[in-house]
Amino acid sequence: MPPSPSAEQRHVGTVYLLHFSGRTKRGHQHYLGWSSDVVKRFNRHRAGLGANEVRKALSEGLKITLAQSWPGTLADERRIKDECKRVRRGFACLCPYCDVDDERAGDLLRGMGPPTTLRVVRAALRADYAAADDLRSARAS
Repeated sequence: MPPSPSAEQRHVGTVYLLHFSGRTKRGHQHYLGWSSDVVKRFNRHRAGLGANEVRKALSEGLKITLAQSWPGTLADERRIKDECKRVRRGFACLCPYCDVDDERAGDLLRGMGPPTTLRVVRAALRADYAAADDLRSARAS
């Protein structure tokens, strides 16, 4: 029997999908993550302080976009990543910017609820862009 998830893994936050403006040298075009504060986390990604895959994409000159988000737990994020790795496919089936028709999307998102309205999240992100730009400038100094 698999171990029961920890309290942290059961905490509902946001599972989010980042879309890169092109493929990285390793062929990746997406990053899937989890955060209790997706706006703050996205700003850290933009400032080059996020996940290694996103830092690589930025260093290659690619732009990142918050493509989609869902209410979910850290365990949901891990389950989706593990399943996509198992079938050797990326996250394009979850991305509204990619035109990929794949029946897996419904199975991957089962029980997570509908996507978060990104209009609200993106408005908050625009308000925080200045802070992320300041952080990037300070880091470059």
